[in-house]
Amino acid sequence: MNITNNYITPKVLSVQNYKNSINFNVTKLNSDNTFSVSFKRNDSRETISYRDFVNKYTKQYPNAVLEDTVKNIIQSTKEINRGQEKKVFIFPQMDMYLIGYLYNKSSDTIPQIHQCKMQLPKHNFGQPIATNNDNIIIMKKLNGIPNSVNNYWRLIDYIKNHGEVTESASKEYLSKLRILINFPQSAYNKLAEQLLYIDKKSDFTDFINPNNLLLDKKNKQFNLIDMVDMIDMNDYLTKRNVSPVIILLSSVLTDLLKTKHNGDISYYMYSLLLDSKLQPYFLDKLSKGEQEEVITISREVIDKCKKALKKCNYPKKKETSLNTRLTFIASDIIFGFRLNPRYKEFLKQYNL
Repeated sequence: MNITNNYITPKVLSVQNYKNSINFNVTKLNSDNTFSVSFKRNDSRETISYRDFVNKYTKQYPNAVLEDTVKNIIQSTKEINRGQEKKVFIFPQMDMYLIGYLYNKSSDTIPQIHQCKMQLPKHNFGQPIATNNDNIIIMKKLNGIPNSVNNYWRLIDYIKNHGEVTESASKEYLSKLRILINFPQSAYNKLAEQLLYIDKKSDFTDFINPNNLLLDKKNKQFNLIDMVDMIDMNDYLTKRNVSPVIILLSSVLTDLLKTKHNGDISYYMYSLLLDSKLQPYFLDKLSKGEQEEVITISREVIDKCKKALKKCNYPKKKETSLNTRLTFIASDIIFGFRLNPRYKEFLKQYNL
């Protein structure tokens, strides 16, 4: 510290620990050689969420190192879900939290876990509250079961290899439709509001994977997860060795085809609720009566979506953000262009 004319050069210092986050400003050396210090507690929502997590952890796992506990969980327990990027585990004794493990990274070493900036803090979309910027994220848990089939990305690979889905996957798909169609219109209204809010506020949104929508059967409502800026789009595509030329080509083709759903938030509702890219494959493995049931439910869902968007004053031709459109382009690359012809069957079936 430099003292000049009885004043200390202003400097903001920070004191942080697991239970508190305090900023203080040392501003003046008084005549009696005491310091004038102003304190300000950082009570941002992300800090409170992280603080709550640490408080619960230290209570449930006294004297246990967090990184060691997490390593033991992901190596000795079974995941509750597996996505394209990560496995998800319940945090034992703290089931209001989940552990996301990026399984393309080794679990032998867990770097230090720390607080991370929480995206869209006024809402709970299962955002990360802590990470080690390597292979682990700690997330808030939401209630519900995945809207589509389990092991969704394995099913995508199965389609690419065999050109069809399994009968059991089709039955599971229908069972989920039977649940969501019984949700009230208010649940669809809330979902539309949330999707529009996320699209406006978030730099990267994943509206493609239907398992990012959870069905809360008890409260008859939808819960969104993985809807925020968890990854950078360029990094996301680069890691998959996707050529920039192919990305550009996909964008150009999309514009040339002028598909009605591109840039339209209603498409993303249909994608999440009805798994529109895969529905034609599911229909192939169902009986005629079951096929008719799927189509009837789907028409009712589409009608509920339209009512919900109208209630939100969403213009019919209003486009979503550029990054959301990039998500659609990326999904075509990840799913494989061979799926697109079947997707057109969905559009034709419902006059979209």
